[in-house]
Parts: sequence; C-alpha cells; structure tokens
Amino acid sequence: MMGWGEFFALSSALFWALAVVLFRRCGNALPPFETNLFKNLLGFGLLWPTVLLFEGWGMPEFTANELVIALASGFVGIAVADTWYLRALQLVGAGRIGIVSSLLSPFVILLSVLFLGESLGPWQMGGFLLVMCGILLVTWQARAEDVDPADLRTGMMFGVGAVFLMAVGVVMAKNILETRSFLWTVQVRMTGGVAGMLLYMALRGRFRSAWQPTQPWRSPGWSIVPLRME
Repeated sequence: MMGWGEFFALSSALFWALAVVLFRRCGNALPPFETNLFKNLLGFGLLWPTVLLFEGWGMPEFTANELVIALASGFVGIAVADTWYLRALQLVGAGRIGIVSSLLSPFVILLSVLFLGESLGPWQMGGFLLVMCGILLVTWQARAEDVDPADLRTGMMFGVGAVFLMAVGVVMAKNILETRSFLWTVQVRMTGGVAGMLLYMALRGRFRSAWQPTQPWRSPGWSIVPLRME
C-alpha cells in the first residue's frame, strides 16, 4: 500500500512536469526574470492564507541563524535558480530541461554527503552516473535537431546550474524543515526569494521594465504562471 510519502513524491513529480510545460508556454510572452517575479509574488500572496489557515497566527521561534539560512536558501533556490531554469527552458525546450531536472536528486545526495554527513552508497553513485550519461546523450542527440548549438550549450549550462542551486537551497534548509513548521519555513524561503528579486530590481533600476511585461493586458492573452513550492 502506498504511503503518504510516496503519494506526495509522485504527485510532486506529476505537477512539476505539468508546470514545466506551462512555464514553456509563458516563455513565449514573458522573459524569464519577469515570469519568475510574477510567479513568486503570486506564491507569496497565496501562501499567507494557507499558512494562517493551517498554522495559525503564531510564527515559530526561528533563531537568527535559522532565519538567515532560510532567507538565503530562498534567494538561491527561488530567485536565482528558478530564473536560470526558466532561461534554460526558453532556450532548449521542455523535453530537454525535463531530463536535466533529473539531476536534482543526485545533486541533493552529493551535497548532503559533503555538508550534512550523510552516506553515499554504490547504488546512489551508480544512479548519479546514469543520470549524467543521460544528460550527455540528450545533449549529443539534440545537435541534429532544430536547436542552435550555441543556444543548446548556453541552455544546458543554465539548466544544470539552476538544478544545482535548487539542490543547494534544499540542503541549506533541510535541518530547518525537519525541526520547524514546514509552511512557515516555506514562506520564509519565499520571502527571501521575493526580497532578493526586488533588491536586484532596485539596484538595477528595473521596476518599470519588469512590471510592464507582467500586466496581462499587455500580453497577447492572459498568462497562467504555475507556482513551484520547493
């Protein structure tokens, strides 16, 4: 009988696959940074009623160190990684990036071994090597298709970098997720992602240019941006 852990793992993979396809459609109308900004603002707003409904008004007592780590995890894993991922998706398409996403688990395992003291067995090492071979095979075969080789190389670099940063964000927050409220931790991470993007916009003077493309009446039809809560 399937347990809740297996159910949520399979459901997450299914919905993320759907989200990748929707993100690809959004990429036809919105640049990666603006798509990620809109996604994060939407997620930040929708998470508040969810947190308050299931967790109440009392925020857990995070230590200062935990707050810094959770915010930094959100900046790395949500602001930077998701923007890179959307850029890769725009360059090489959903099929190839779906394969690149398979690197998330091996990266999480390797980082957990290096920084959390977890062990890496021979089956896990073999799985990591198989995934890497799959990435190389997809990249080699794609050269004969309709993707420009320069775009393919750039897209793969953005994709692998994005998945690596997602893994970094997950490993950074792992201990906090195990000891604190899950929803509150997710919201703190989302705060780090949104704040990081807004700070970047302020430093680069991009508020007006970033806002205009996200207005639905400026795009050819309404854009539906899926939410990824990692």
